[in-house]
Amino acid sequence: MREIAFDLHSQIAPSGVLIYRALPSEVGTQLEVLSNTDHPVGLQLDRVLPPENTIGHLVVDLDRELVIDDTLVHPLVKDTGAVTVMGIMAYVGVPCRFRGRPFGGISAVATHRRSWSHEEVQAVRDSARALERLAIERHGGL
Repeated sequence: MREIAFDLHSQIAPSGVLIYRALPSEVGTQLEVLSNTDHPVGLQLDRVLPPENTIGHLVVDLDRELVIDDTLVHPLVKDTGAVTVMGIMAYVGVPCRFRGRPFGGISAVATHRRSWSHEEVQAVRDSARALERLAIERHGGL
């Protein structure tokens, strides 16, 4: 899994890459950090991130990819801790699914505004599919 994160990082050079598993809770979908490229946002990350400081929870909850070039103006995230606390200024997130349901995802984050190219977004999608294949291998396709 770590290899997938670092491979994606080397392909598209974001500030960081984060692979996570969704943990439903009373406060919303928390994200358990499974792997990341060191300090993706310049901060030491906790093992479990609360929804108010993430964008990935939206990827899981909405079960769709999100591509955001400028978080400061995006209506879903502009006033969240993901922007104000974590400093995420641009974001690409793609859900990972097992048996058709999202179990987590992969995110590329930037600490500056950034226009993501089609090729960069596709690289994140490809990495998400690699994670899905890994989940199937580990769990026997059950």
